[in-house]
Amino acid sequence: AWAFSSVGEDHGVLDGTAAALSTLGRTLDEAAAKTSRAHGATPRHQLSDFGSQPSTRAEPTIVQEGAGWCAVLKPPGWEVDTQETDRDLMLRQGRQPLSTFLQRRYGALSPLCSRVDLDFGFLHRLDTPSSGIILAALSHEQLFRLRWLQATGGIVRRYLVLCHGRLAEVGDKRTFDGPIRVDG
Repeated sequence: AWAFSSVGEDHGVLDGTAAALSTLGRTLDEAAAKTSRAHGATPRHQLSDFGSQPSTRAEPTIVQEGAGWCAVLKPPGWEVDTQETDRDLMLRQGRQPLSTFLQRRYGALSPLCSRVDLDFGFLHRLDTPSSGIILAALSHEQLFRLRWLQATGGIVRRYLVLCHGRLAEVGDKRTFDGPIRVDG
């Protein structure tokens, strides 16, 4: 779908891809619901995998919810963990996995939030020291729909960086290539 979207050619591929992904998502959601009802909620990633020490950091907040998705305000110190995250390193460095927040919040209502193979439903990441809005799917159908929208340019991201100190004139480009110091 991305290739057809990028060159402006469709030939029915975009609609066909969207329909197939929607069907696949609904099928996975129905299977997850049957499994939850038959066996109780048994997440693939248990909350206890990440330790049980209480956090002194600010907690994430759901700022908006829709049918099968949510927008999470991620505070600094929370990591948008995915299947590629080194969990041992994350915990040794004192970072909190954002997936555990979603699991506590939605539990059995969203089996996707426990699926590491689907990145717990997260659509993108933010650096751990930063804060910002994270889009997360709560159903397989929405995950595939939102990923399709990302691939076809239907979702865009914008970043705002707040700096302390003096910046060059407007229009003067600066490149930062190195570590960024975090205060506080």
